[in-house]
Amino acid sequence: PSVSPPARRTPTPGPTTSKPRTSKPRTSSPSTSSPSKPKPSTPKPTPKPSVTTNPYTPVQVCNSGGGGGYYVQRSSSFSGGRVYQLYSATTKKNCAVTMKTANVGVGTSVWVRLQEETGGEVGYDNGTFKYYAGPVYVHAPGVCVRYMGGASGASASAGWDNCG
Repeated sequence: PSVSPPARRTPTPGPTTSKPRTSKPRTSSPSTSSPSKPKPSTPKPTPKPSVTTNPYTPVQVCNSGGGGGYYVQRSSSFSGGRVYQLYSATTKKNCAVTMKTANVGVGTSVWVRLQEETGGEVGYDNGTFKYYAGPVYVHAPGVCVRYMGGASGASASAGWDNCG
């Protein structure tokens, strides 16, 4: 006698005994299926140096190239900087320098001029500088001097003085 396999039963839908799966709520991460807005292709601004004050002083600048012993005799300010006239009893020379107070650390146009009254000696410096223009020197014993300087379209000057 042959034994036939038991008949297969087709399952009928009914109540399930396992718990339904629940998904975790989404956090603030954006959906990958949502379209993103295109960003405009504008160039990023050039970062500005973090320097807010000039790390140099007029005395340092004049002493570095002119021997030493320089001290400030007078100065004049303008929007973006200050022009200084210094003197050294050691070298018997006058020195002038324009120190930047705006755009410090960024190369901008800066200039300085120092002149002796007889018209003999003139010191002049101009260019694109990060911190100062100069130093310029004039040897003018017994003769008055004047200075002028500026940056970014503004300037300052002083008349004939310091005639020693």
